[in-house]
Amino acid sequence: MPVTITGGQTETTDQGFYRVPKRDLIIGLQVLLQRGGLQIAKGLEHGRKLVEELEAVEVRMSPAGNEQYAAWREGTHDDLVFAVALAYWSAKKAYPGELQGNDRWWTGRHQDDAGGCSGSGWRSRKD
Repeated sequence: MPVTITGGQTETTDQGFYRVPKRDLIIGLQVLLQRGGLQIAKGLEHGRKLVEELEAVEVRMSPAGNEQYAAWREGTHDDLVFAVALAYWSAKKAYPGELQGNDRWWTGRHQDDAGGCSGSGWRSRKD
C-alpha cells in the first residue's frame, strides 16, 4: 500500500495511494501498545532499538497549538516506530474487523497467517 505520511488531519486515498496523518499513525500505535496488542520478541534483531525509539517518542504542542510527534532527544531516531506504525495501519486496512478471541487477533481471510507480536512504555509531554 503506497503511503505518504502527512501533517494533515484527515486520511485520504486516491487511486490506491494513501495520505495518512502522522498523528493517526502514532496514536494508533499508542493505543495498540496501551492495550497490550504489540509484543516485541526478546531475541528480535532490532527489538531493543525499537523499544528505545518507542520510549523516546513524545507529543509536543507547537506555539501555534499543533501537535508534533517525534523522538525529540539528540541523536534519537524514530524510523522503526514508523515502520511498525505503518505495518499496524496497513493490517487494520486488510483486517478492518475488531480483534477477536482470547489471543485478540484480527479475523479475516488471512487469519491463519497471524503471528505473535509485548508492549512498551509511551511518553506524552506538553511543552
